[in-house]
Amino acid sequence: MKITAIDPITSLAINRLVPVSDAKVKLYLNYYDQHYDLNAVYEGKTDTYGQLLIQDLSQRRYFVLINSGCLNNYGRQNFIDLTDVTINTINIGITMFEQSTLIVNNLTKDQYYFESYGLGFEFLPKGYSVKFLNTVSVGEHKLRFVQKTGIKIVPRDTTIYAIVKCGEITTVDFR
Repeated sequence: MKITAIDPITSLAINRLVPVSDAKVKLYLNYYDQHYDLNAVYEGKTDTYGQLLIQDLSQRRYFVLINSGCLNNYGRQNFIDLTDVTINTINIGITMFEQSTLIVNNLTKDQYYFESYGLGFEFLPKGYSVKFLNTVSVGEHKLRFVQKTGIKIVPRDTTIYAIVKCGEITTVDFR
């Protein structure tokens, strides 16, 4: 089986597929191991063409993790199902995205709902943090906080903008 790591943003800009060379590739037997980066059954790196040839795999589902700087496939195309194919005769292209980490802290004494396009909707109790590890796209994010508890005639509804940068942990403290 051959895995090809692809950078979609650069590919769109120049109108051809751009491979990601020297990307770390790991295969796992289950989602839990992949999510927590435990017990990899295979580790390797892509060549200058963004490809990695893997041999001697059994026919089953593998969970894959590919990293190269801020580019990764966290939350997207995270498994390869080899149950219905002939091993060592397939080329799988996996698209990677620029993603980083965002931590949102509720430093108020009230409970809030937190929502953001692309991140979803989270309940945020007082004094609680929610962490999006390596799954937030690089760029500007609009974060909305809607108050759910506390003695208020009109609940507080606040929007904050956060800039997530490549390779950095962005922290938003909501006060």
